[in-house]
Amino acid sequence: MMYPPRKMAPGEHLTAAHYNALLDYVRRITPIQGANVTVDYRLAGAVISGTPGGGRVDRSLKPWTVRFHATEDDTDGKWEIWLPPGCMSVGQTLAAINLAASEVGGHDDDKAGWHLLVLDEDEGAATTETTGSGDSQVTTTARTWEIVAHAKTSAKIYGVDELDAAARRLLYVSARKRLASLQEAQAQTAEQRAKDTWGDEFSQVVARVTVGEMTANGETSGFRRVEQLASAPISVTGRERSNFDLEWYLKVDGETGELSVEKVYCRRIAQSAAGMDLVGPDYVDVTDAESAIYARIETNGAAENVLSVVMDPSNAASGGNFVTWLRLYGMSHNAVAADYRSSSLVNVQVFR
Repeated sequence: MMYPPRKMAPGEHLTAAHYNALLDYVRRITPIQGANVTVDYRLAGAVISGTPGGGRVDRSLKPWTVRFHATEDDTDGKWEIWLPPGCMSVGQTLAAINLAASEVGGHDDDKAGWHLLVLDEDEGAATTETTGSGDSQVTTTARTWEIVAHAKTSAKIYGVDELDAAARRLLYVSARKRLASLQEAQAQTAEQRAKDTWGDEFSQVVARVTVGEMTANGETSGFRRVEQLASAPISVTGRERSNFDLEWYLKVDGETGELSVEKVYCRRIAQSAAGMDLVGPDYVDVTDAESAIYARIETNGAAENVLSVVMDPSNAASGGNFVTWLRLYGMSHNAVAADYRSSSLVNVQVFR
């Protein structure tokens, strides 16, 4: 049985033995991670999260480990990443939504914790570098991807979560190709730049993958190289929920593992302005806003004051003195390009 250290008597001096006994006791009662259990330490205390019924997670592996994995039933192989429970926390622990590797054909026996990483080794242009000369000349042609962990703290899964369900905190890890040249950068579209960033509150590059060929002495050989940039759980302070937050409905393709966005909604539509508390609808569909999302306040001098959310208004100065426009977001292909709320929603004045 474990007992706490004894209480000290009045006038008794604190000794190293007393202090060490207290530290030993604290260490014994401090929660630690176990199979399918993670512990997130915060100022208010320790949050213990479990994965009921989940497979046993291999704790000898470090978070964010990236590998190329071929099996007898999948000789071509797949790129995978190790995402144990609790590997990322933004305010609260995030749940990984990359396809479990065991759900991918030929990888049924992969351990719980391995997830599919969508990476096309032939994507985009390659870079070519030649070193040495004569018999010592080596030519390398390769493509490089940054492996990015995306924290989506206001998201839901399309077809699973109801519209009135609370938003969840989700983690998706993508492979973003490093552009090989200025020409490739100029050819990249806004839609390509927005891909996989939908709903990001925080993101971090956790690894780097390089795939290519090396030619020396007339012989060419292929290679795959992984540079691990993170190997420990990532924890950052998340922002509080606020008015006019966006919520993303995301979908992960059950075969390819690719992420897509199905719907975007503006929620908590409320604002205090000039002594009035205005409340709009429960939610507004803002999917495919081309460039901007605004809040529109209309006061008619009578009892009714209307708060609404408008996508891409043709004239954000229309309506006369009794209409106030507040710019909320700049948008690009369902991703937030700029969040203006911290300035737009402060000390709002309207005519009445």
